[in-house]
Amino acid sequence: MESGEKEATKKAKIQELLAAKQRISVKTTWRETGTTELRYYVALLKKEGLDILSEWVTKEGNRFKEYWLAPEK
Repeated sequence: MESGEKEATKKAKIQELLAAKQRISVKTTWRETGTTELRYYVALLKKEGLDILSEWVTKEGNRFKEYWLAPEK
């Protein structure tokens, strides 16, 4: 995995993307942070208490997962 500082920066950026009410995918995080390890960071953020939802999406014959923050109750 990556060094602690880089990991924290990428995790924070992914959290920012989710907080901006975006649906994000590995492609999004690759463009924005340079990592393809979205599942890893989602797991970390869930452990910290974020309510992150996901669903499988198929576009143009490609199947991938999108993640977003659950609406506040």
